[in-house]
Amino acid sequence: MYASEKTFGLVRQIALLLLLTPLFSVVKGQTYSINACSGAPFNFVVPIPTEPAGTQYTWTAPDAPGLTGGAGQPISQLAVTGTLNNNTSSTLTATYVVTTTTNRTYTLHVLVTPFPVADPIDDQDPVCPGDGTPVIPVSGPKPNTVFFWNYSTAFMGIPTSGGPVTDFIQPYTAVNTSSALRTTTIFVTPNIDGCSGTSVSFRIPVKPMPNVTNNTNLTYCHGATVPQINLSTNLTGAIMSWSIDNPAIGMNPNGTGNIGSFSATNISGSSVTAVVSVSGFSNGCDGPTETFNITVIPLPEMLPVSNISICGGLSPTVNFSAPSYPFTIYNWTNSDPANGLPGSGSGQVSSFIANNFSNVPVTSNFVVTPFLSGCPGSPISFTMEVKSTPRVNALSNVINCNNTLIGPINFTGSFIDGTEYQWQHNIPSIGLASLTGIGSIAAFTATNPGNIP
Repeated sequence: MYASEKTFGLVRQIALLLLLTPLFSVVKGQTYSINACSGAPFNFVVPIPTEPAGTQYTWTAPDAPGLTGGAGQPISQLAVTGTLNNNTSSTLTATYVVTTTTNRTYTLHVLVTPFPVADPIDDQDPVCPGDGTPVIPVSGPKPNTVFFWNYSTAFMGIPTSGGPVTDFIQPYTAVNTSSALRTTTIFVTPNIDGCSGTSVSFRIPVKPMPNVTNNTNLTYCHGATVPQINLSTNLTGAIMSWSIDNPAIGMNPNGTGNIGSFSATNISGSSVTAVVSVSGFSNGCDGPTETFNITVIPLPEMLPVSNISICGGLSPTVNFSAPSYPFTIYNWTNSDPANGLPGSGSGQVSSFIANNFSNVPVTSNFVVTPFLSGCPGSPISFTMEVKSTPRVNALSNVINCNNTLIGPINFTGSFIDGTEYQWQHNIPSIGLASLTGIGSIAAFTATNPGNIP
């Protein structure tokens, strides 16, 4: 019985051992490593040959201080998925051991990057266009954090995105081309090894720029009244400041608001141009300086012209001059165009033949006004007297014999009282001893000692 029992027991033990022995021996598989972000899902499929249909897989939950989210569960495929939370400031390793019902094991190390955090950033004070935006410090409580930033509207001079930076967002030149305050919200996102945390935001307001409305260049004559020059900007209530580089034109050297009326002044010999610089100021911001010119033209002064007296039929010489004012133009009027000149003209008086067909002298009044670039100077006046032109009637040729009496020869034809007739000849041998004379030619004896007339 003992033997039988032992034998039976042995047989039974052997049978039991056979029943508990697995069909496959345990095979240790490959070890893998992947990176994951804290709080972000991951998925990893073990790249191995196909397991038999119906194989079940079980992975064990990782266990590490500061790590949460790991759990073991059976799955129907050789993959590990999950979401791990790293509550520390350094990278943690979560180790998964996957066991199959075919007695294979696979190891997966998941390196979980800590969740990056950005410290809050205060909203910034408003800045003026053209000024630099403030340096924006960025920081976080966890080491190896870098920061990216972005915003949606690229109007303020800052690029729409940037980074990575570790300490600050550099300043940029602020821009605002509108007439209203414009505020940009900038989002700063922390990042550790490619894992992004929750963004923080701050705002930068940019004030509008007071831009001066362009003023056109102005030109006035000396002595003219310059009306008030109104200055304006795109911003209501902006203060306008102006200055001028040449107050000698009669304007105050500087001021604010509109430019008051003044008397244009230029006593030099040429045009004078002053540059007016205007800028606006609003809400603590200085606008750009705009300029325009005010030109004051002097009034030319010409030299006097002496009165002229000339005989009809001759050409008088008339010259206008303003030595201190080059490029002067002269406009003149003539009260009696019968003297041979038009009633008016511009420039110098061209050569002409003075006329007077009456029996008395004729006097014309001239008024000359000098102009320089359209600005009239003081007119001057002078007279031109054209004396009557005496006439003599034509006489028939005289033919006489030698030693006969000729004359007297009388001249007629002028209707001008007091007309004198002047005569001359060039052959005294004809018996007329005087080569010249005034009035009638007295009778004389014709003489010709030769043998031809």
